[in-house]
Amino acid sequence: MFSLKEQRVSRVWPKAVVTLLFAATVAACAPQPAPRSVLDFMEDGLARDGALARCNQNRDATLSDGECANARRAATTLTVEAERVRAAEFDRESERKLAAMRNHQGSLDSGVGSNGAPAFGTPVGRVMPSMAELEVYAEAEPLGRHNVEVAAAEPPSNELEAFAPEIELADVAVIPRPFRTDDVAPPR
Repeated sequence: MFSLKEQRVSRVWPKAVVTLLFAATVAACAPQPAPRSVLDFMEDGLARDGALARCNQNRDATLSDGECANARRAATTLTVEAERVRAAEFDRESERKLAAMRNHQGSLDSGVGSNGAPAFGTPVGRVMPSMAELEVYAEAEPLGRHNVEVAAAEPPSNELEAFAPEIELADVAVIPRPFRTDDVAPPR
């Protein structure tokens, strides 16, 4: 009948199947790991880049995925922080350049360049000599605003008359021509 070896194998087989089914059930029912938080993604750039790469492959499927939302939020937060730092650096650089321009302009306004000589284009007096000959510059501030007066123009008259055109119906009517006439034979 059955040998002893076959009996042992036949008893082990059901136990192995039950153990595997139990392990599969436990693994399937195990709680899913919680999605990584925004702070985790802000600290770990490699994880953030990997999650963003996975999420960007199929955007529609990952719209409701919490981990993708956290990775996107962390990337946006880091970008905004970097932009704020960069804007502050640009503001400092702009202020430094404006201060240098003001110092340079102050030296030009005084009429003395950096080497102690008069700066190019600096007026000799209140009015440059070439401007003294013209009355416009002699009377007013050289860089001030000038008023120009223009005489009022006379508007056109409104005495226009519109005439109705005289059109004869025979001039514009189209008289239809028949396709066939009785005196002309059809072509063969």
